[in-house]
Amino acid sequence: MTRSSLITTAGLLLCSLTAPLWGQEYLYAPQPAGSFEKGTVANGILVRDVEIRRGDTLRGISRKFSGHAGYYPQILLFNSISNPNLIYAGTTLKVPVSRTEAAPVEELAKPRERKSRAVKHSTKIQKNHTTASKALSVSTAGEPQVESAASTAAWLLFDKALSAYRNDDCKAALALFDQFLNGNPGSPQAAEASLYKADCYLKLSGK
Repeated sequence: MTRSSLITTAGLLLCSLTAPLWGQEYLYAPQPAGSFEKGTVANGILVRDVEIRRGDTLRGISRKFSGHAGYYPQILLFNSISNPNLIYAGTTLKVPVSRTEAAPVEELAKPRERKSRAVKHSTKIQKNHTTASKALSVSTAGEPQVESAASTAAWLLFDKALSAYRNDDCKAALALFDQFLNGNPGSPQAAEASLYKADCYLKLSGK
């Protein structure tokens, strides 16, 4: 066999060996996002936008999307609601959902924006906690003020609930905050207690 014949034969053999390799290349077409990508995670909680309809309540919305009507206070962490008993049809709320709840992609905000909201709410809780601590530590100056026994008891109960919250004893904290709110619905610390309750619900729902 001549030199040129050997080169030709080797070239044909090389082509026959590499052809199957070329056939293994695939073109991947874009696929719809999986259910795990269809929600935005904020502190381990999926949150979606929900438009309020006539007759809706926070308890009903919470039951529908998280499976627990009693978890409605956690909705307060993601929205500016001055009165939980008064919500308006047509407005949109950011509602925590269960991990198995699928949220339409077009209704979701950007992850970075949702993460920013979660950070803001966390900062709000820290600021409220600092305010409460300062109020407890401020000594009476100027004219002495005599606090009523009921007011003192309320402060002590709130402080006890706050201590349980700091120790991550959410069940005890919830019971104490409930007791505080039931006995002192008009207290200046009522809104703060509701925020701590909501955070406890978030922690418990993530377990």
